[in-house]
Amino acid sequence: MNNKKTATNRKGMIPNRLNKFSIRKYSVGTASILVGTTLIFGLSGHEAKAAEHTNGELNQSKNEATAPSENKTTEKVDSRQQNNVEQSTTSNQPKVNESDNTSVKETTEEPQNTTSTQPTKKNNDATANKDNLAAQNISTQANDVSATPKTTTIKPRTLNRMAVNTVAAPQQGTNVNDKVHFSNIDIAIDKGHVNSTTGKTEFWATSSDVLKLKANYTIDDSVKEGDTFTFKYGQYFRPGSVRLPSQTQNLYNAQGNIIAKGIYDSTTNTTTYTFTNYVDQYTNVSGSFEQVAFAKRENATTDKTAYKMEVTLGNDAYSEEIIVDYGNKKAQPLISSTNYINNEDLSRNMTVYVNQPKNTYTKETFVSTLTGYKFNPDAKNFKIYEVTDQNQFVDSFTPDTSKLIDVTDKFKITYSNDNKTATVDLMNGQTNSNKQYIIQQVAYPDNTSTDNGKIDYTLDTDKTKYSWSNSYSSVNGSSTANGDQKKYNLGDYVWEDTNKDGKQDANEKGIKGVYVILKDSNGKELDRTTTDENGKYQFTGLGNGTYSVEFSTLAGYTPTTVNAGTDDAVDSDGLTTTGVIKDADNMTLDSGFYKTPKIQFR
Repeated sequence: MNNKKTATNRKGMIPNRLNKFSIRKYSVGTASILVGTTLIFGLSGHEAKAAEHTNGELNQSKNEATAPSENKTTEKVDSRQQNNVEQSTTSNQPKVNESDNTSVKETTEEPQNTTSTQPTKKNNDATANKDNLAAQNISTQANDVSATPKTTTIKPRTLNRMAVNTVAAPQQGTNVNDKVHFSNIDIAIDKGHVNSTTGKTEFWATSSDVLKLKANYTIDDSVKEGDTFTFKYGQYFRPGSVRLPSQTQNLYNAQGNIIAKGIYDSTTNTTTYTFTNYVDQYTNVSGSFEQVAFAKRENATTDKTAYKMEVTLGNDAYSEEIIVDYGNKKAQPLISSTNYINNEDLSRNMTVYVNQPKNTYTKETFVSTLTGYKFNPDAKNFKIYEVTDQNQFVDSFTPDTSKLIDVTDKFKITYSNDNKTATVDLMNGQTNSNKQYIIQQVAYPDNTSTDNGKIDYTLDTDKTKYSWSNSYSSVNGSSTANGDQKKYNLGDYVWEDTNKDGKQDANEKGIKGVYVILKDSNGKELDRTTTDENGKYQFTGLGNGTYSVEFSTLAGYTPTTVNAGTDDAVDSDGLTTTGVIKDADNMTLDSGFYKTPKIQFR
């Protein structure tokens, strides 16, 4: 039986009539019929726009303008000939504006990634309608038609019985790169700067620029839950911004439903997406997406150099040459950059270049002052390296430290002001010195501070006092997971209640193919899955908190009695229930159904 429902576009349809129609025709439990919707590629699910602005003791100005990029190539790739690009997971550089002041301001805003799509409901029984869908860049507007699920009183539940040995089996699928089709692929510079000398548009990686990967796509109707497709990024190109790419990069629609679950592998620079049961409910899914990306600074290292930014979406390859500029000033005795922001704990991983001009000093005191951040002396991640080759000052601020001399132990790092200030005498007893250093350090957010924070550096010499500052602000807020927080599982069982008593009996079996949706306490969809052949389901990687679970109703079934009897371990929790995770797995959320009696006519 084909359960795919189709949606048509009929303007002027009255919304109330649409809702009434859909409720009458659809029996899909809690599954929403989303007819005008926007898909969102989440780099972390929560990454907003990142930008870095810096001001230092520089005498320089740049004429800024926006212009299109050049040298674009698109080609179709045979899935049998796809190559994995081996990458290393190093830094992401924020965007920086440099002017002639004595302090430098970096503003980091985390990018939003959005997509738009127009799916149609998979089901031959009825037709829904959409009206006035508009999607432009990041802003979207859509009208929904939803089936109204049967609901019961929600009763919060904590773990009160041990999980059974059998857990939900993962959905097995195949790679469907050949069934997800991408067109109009583009890598654009946002906002881009025109070099006044050459007239070419450049990507100023430290001057408020990010890259935008854009494309349209269609998904074949034969794609099913568990099938996968990939985004392969090239040698000089990766997702994300100043923050390292999140490992989890899910694909959402405008209503927050998860279309595909993505996992980013930094070693191969590839994201693998796995389709959820959303594609089993809709046909003719098509749309567009926009994803923030960045130069891979460990590979694209040199200012004013054109690098070939490559990406393969499914089987569709695209490349474009982009000129990258990090704004390294080799005549500057003190210059710093945010190497990257850790995606888990939001720590700032900084790189500071000291004495690039190789001046000779009789006094040289380096001071780091943190506002809204703290050092962790126990972590021993404040490193001082001596430079032996001028080429080690790479423009991207991602030096190969294996080729440097670690001289950290030769210096005394004095922490003060509650670990918010660190002072180092770089003369270290010498009467004069022209040594050059690269200093790397990690600044951790101070949770007691309400300030967005900044990191100030000074180099006090006998000639003058140099300064550099990095400051940060967020756009649309930010949200991160605690990397040290233990994760738990939630789920359990959907069964056929053959005797309709609302209780699980030994001879009753599980029901395969029931859609299950997990939401947080605010109603935001976090995950979705489908029960396996034993009726089992499971959501993994969850922190402590209260969650909502919604079950769909398969055709031919009716929900059984809810909360029957006094044994909470064997009753049915209905179509919608809540579960609490408190320092342990919660495998207690069950739902029972019986086969709907057939009406016989005489």
